[in-house]
Amino acid sequence: MLTDLSRPFLARSAARCLTACALAAGVLAAAPAARAQPNAQDDISQMTLLPGWITERGTRMAGVRITLAPGWKTYWRAPQGIGIPPQFDWAGSQNVARAQVHFPAPEVLDSFGQLSLAYSDEVVFPVELTLQDPAKPVRLALSLSYGVCAEVCVPALSGAALAIPPEATGGGAAIRAAWNTRPVAAAAAGFTGAGCTIRPAGDGYALSARLAHRGTPATPRMVVFEPAADDIWITTDRASAAPGELRIDATIDYFGEGAFALDRGALRMTLIGDGRTVELTGCPAP
Repeated sequence: MLTDLSRPFLARSAARCLTACALAAGVLAAAPAARAQPNAQDDISQMTLLPGWITERGTRMAGVRITLAPGWKTYWRAPQGIGIPPQFDWAGSQNVARAQVHFPAPEVLDSFGQLSLAYSDEVVFPVELTLQDPAKPVRLALSLSYGVCAEVCVPALSGAALAIPPEATGGGAAIRAAWNTRPVAAAAAGFTGAGCTIRPAGDGYALSARLAHRGTPATPRMVVFEPAADDIWITTDRASAAPGELRIDATIDYFGEGAFALDRGALRMTLIGDGRTVELTGCPAP
């Protein structure tokens, strides 16, 4: 069975963002890119598959490219504000055991008066494929649902398939450029630890995160919290840097039943800056 590592958190983000949007109103050695089947949004966006290359680990680094018409944008995995994240369905693929989508650094863009994390013009998603048998050809098939917005928002659904022989290459420059903008680990950005306190506040909870740093960190433009549970939503209120630490205050809304519980070990934080995106997972009690 093919494992899609992107599906769980994308499904959670889609459920959250759909509500916000409703409120806003032949085989060759060098395989060519496969263009998606025509759809009603072809004048707005087009999706193609890129064969990529075989990595040193024996996986194949392929790519998904979305090209947008001028003035249109599509969204990151947790868009914030208004936006629908992409959802990748690889069910028709052959000789693929696992597909892991990597998200390049997004832009901070205005969407209907709210800041959202999105891509304009074009985005390439590197996809690392674990193959069942690296010596055999791959059939990469994708059904991609995503949102595109300009003055209005339009849900898009595209499908494409690509036959990739073992020796095939193609699209490497675009995939590598996107790969080089993916989030860096917290330690590589100078962070040395994290701690979160949580207390009741009004109808929800207040979260205060303190991220220790070797120097004085840059204040990010946006901080995104991604909890493991579907029924928890965390909104960043403010972030401020000081010598030795980054302080983040946020509000937690709990929509579930029963007692509130946050899985601190699975909590993902992404710091979106102008020059770099930083990611860390886990925020224990101090």
